[in-house]
Amino acid sequence: MQRLNPSEIASLRHIRTCIRTNATQEQYRAFAKNIEAQNPDITILGRKAAIALAKRVTRLREHTWDMCPESCMAFVGPHANLQRCNSIRQGRRCGAARFDSKGKPRRKYTTLSILPRVRAKFASGSGSTYLHDQAEWSAQTWGTDHHHFADWPDGACHQHLREKGLFDDPRHDAFVLSTDGAQFVSKRKSNGWIVMLSSLNELHTKRFKRPETFVSCVVPGPNNPVNVDSFLWPVVQELARAAHGYWIWDGAREEWFVWRAWLVATAADQQGSSKINHMTGPTGYCGCRNCHMVANYAYEGQSVGYFPLKTVKGDKARSRDRPQQYDPYDLPLL
Repeated sequence: MQRLNPSEIASLRHIRTCIRTNATQEQYRAFAKNIEAQNPDITILGRKAAIALAKRVTRLREHTWDMCPESCMAFVGPHANLQRCNSIRQGRRCGAARFDSKGKPRRKYTTLSILPRVRAKFASGSGSTYLHDQAEWSAQTWGTDHHHFADWPDGACHQHLREKGLFDDPRHDAFVLSTDGAQFVSKRKSNGWIVMLSSLNELHTKRFKRPETFVSCVVPGPNNPVNVDSFLWPVVQELARAAHGYWIWDGAREEWFVWRAWLVATAADQQGSSKINHMTGPTGYCGCRNCHMVANYAYEGQSVGYFPLKTVKGDKARSRDRPQQYDPYDLPLL
C-alpha cells in the first residue's frame, strides 16, 4: 500500500466498502462524490478502474476456459482437445461445436485462484492456526467417553490424516468445496452453478459467512452442467498443487514457510451430490449402487426422493416396498 498514491488507496477502500454493502453503480458514484467533496486532493477511480487496481494489488488473476455453449462440460483436462461436446443430456449426445465459424470459442467460464487470498492473509499477519489448535485440544480426549464432537478437527477423518503426517505445520489448511445452482437476478433468467471453497482453518461461526467465503468459479447457464468434474478440474488441480506446497510469507512471524492445503470434503444438495459422487441421486429408486435402500416420497407426484431411516407415508404406492424403518447398523448393502 506504500507505493500507492492517496487517491488509489482511497479508491481501494471505497470499492471494498461498496462490494461488502452491495452498493449499486449509482450509489458508488454518489458516495465517491461525497468523499471527493470532503477531500479535494482525492479522486476516486471509476468502479471498473478500481476493480482493475484491486486485481493488480492483490495479484488476483482470472483464468478463462472453453466450455460447451449448452453448459454441459468444460474443455479442460482430459477434454482439452475435444472439438465438440460429448456429454449425454436426457439420453442424447449434445454434440455442440466448441468453436464458431471464425475459430473462436463459443462460450467460456472463469475460475479464480485462491492462492492470492492466502498470500494476502498471511502477509498481513492474519493467518489462522485454528485447525491445528482445535485438533490438538481434541486429541487429549480422543477415544474416551469425554470426547466432544463440535467441528471437523474433532472427527476421526482429521485425526487419521494427522497420524499419516499431514497438517504437520499449524498453518496448513483444509478446504470444503460446495456447489449448487442459483438464480443471480430476480425476475430474469440468469441462472448458474456456483462453486465455493470454505477454509476449515476458520472458526465454524465465521467460515461460511461472506468475508470468508471464496467463489472459485461460476458455471453460467442456461442449463445445469452434465459433467461437473470437467468444470471443477482447474479448481481441484490448484488444490492438488497446494498439497505439495507453496512458499508463503508469514508477516506475523516474519518468515517464509511452505503452506499446504488439502480438499477434504465436498458439499451439495441431493441433486448436486449425484453429479459429484456419480451415484444415482434423488431421482433414482435406490440412493446408490451399493445400498438397496428405497427412496421415500413425501407426497404423490414428487419427483425428488429422500432416504430417511423412518418411512413417511406420503406416496403410499411408491412407499409399498419400503419397510417401516431401516436399521442404520444393518442396511441392505450389496
